[in-house]
Amino acid sequence: MLSGLALALIGVAFAFVAAICGELTASSRTARVMAGSVLGILFMVRAIGDLGADAGRTWMTWLSPFGWAINTQAFGANRWYALIPSVVLIVVLAPIAFAIDARRDVGSGVLAPRAGRAHARAYLRSPLSLAWRLQRGTLIAWSIFVVVCGEVVGSSLEALRKMLDSSPQFKEWLLRLGGSGAAADVYVSVIISVMAMFVAGYALQSSLRLHGEEDAGRAEPLLVASVPRLRWAASHLVVAWVGSAWLLLLLGLSIGASDMRNGVTGSGHIAAYVGASLVQLPAVLIVAVAAILLFGFVPRWSQLAWAVYALVIVVGVVLPEAFPNSRVADLSPFTHIPRLPGAAMSWQPVAWLTALAVAGLVIGLAGFRRRDLR
Repeated sequence: MLSGLALALIGVAFAFVAAICGELTASSRTARVMAGSVLGILFMVRAIGDLGADAGRTWMTWLSPFGWAINTQAFGANRWYALIPSVVLIVVLAPIAFAIDARRDVGSGVLAPRAGRAHARAYLRSPLSLAWRLQRGTLIAWSIFVVVCGEVVGSSLEALRKMLDSSPQFKEWLLRLGGSGAAADVYVSVIISVMAMFVAGYALQSSLRLHGEEDAGRAEPLLVASVPRLRWAASHLVVAWVGSAWLLLLLGLSIGASDMRNGVTGSGHIAAYVGASLVQLPAVLIVAVAAILLFGFVPRWSQLAWAVYALVIVVGVVLPEAFPNSRVADLSPFTHIPRLPGAAMSWQPVAWLTALAVAGLVIGLAGFRRRDLR
């Protein structure tokens, strides 16, 4: 009961955070980025506190709602008083959200949109540069999030190696997760796989920008002029797919660089983490292909791609923990990616997933080329 109540209070608190972000700006996309940034920062604060026990940073867990839920120790000491910060946060945020809603104009946000330039810059003459201009803010925000996550993971490896030396049970549990190499490498491979699922969320969000532009009527003025359909669609997908590769590259580099500060040296060490991250790219693109196919054939159902994304996470993360011997997890493309650096490289599943992603891209674009604009 205590655990469920702690999680419920966190959900209510973040619901009011999302409400306030939605009232500050008229753009739903900006509101999602703002709320997601708050969530990501608070999650990282809690992670730094958990990993900084040896350095006396456990107090940082009390700065995050995620830490409050853990500090209840629902299956141990049953600290009911740890719910008080969540209740206080809700009591503070709720009146703020309702007060802002009562004062702002309908259809607008508290923060006035910034006026644009009277004349477009010269580099905006191509569809690709326009797509980059529209999506660069999202990619920058995701890049910061990925680097912070990589720093946290890399800085925790030294403490993990010490833990493995003193806890054979923990080492055995890690090795059961997959891989046959060093337990620390298996841990990194699992974390990278989970982070790649987050990057798939970026790939999906960025690919769905096609639907957003068409639905808002901003695509039609471009397409009725001299811009071909496929060139316009490909420009946004190039940003989405190259951006996904960039985020995975940043993840590997940040983990390796952070681990090097622990005293681990060698460029091959960083290269191993970069390779373990980039090998996840085909699985990330498979998730994005779901949005491309829906956009190409049934654009009004494009948002169902998020349901596909949720299914991938459930069958790839939740079900394996609940049902270790179940084959349902094979429905997730991330299950088939070799768990580098804690396992040997296997090119066959990577090649198959890449081929499926390219085939889905071609089919989705063919559907968009033939259908009418909404």
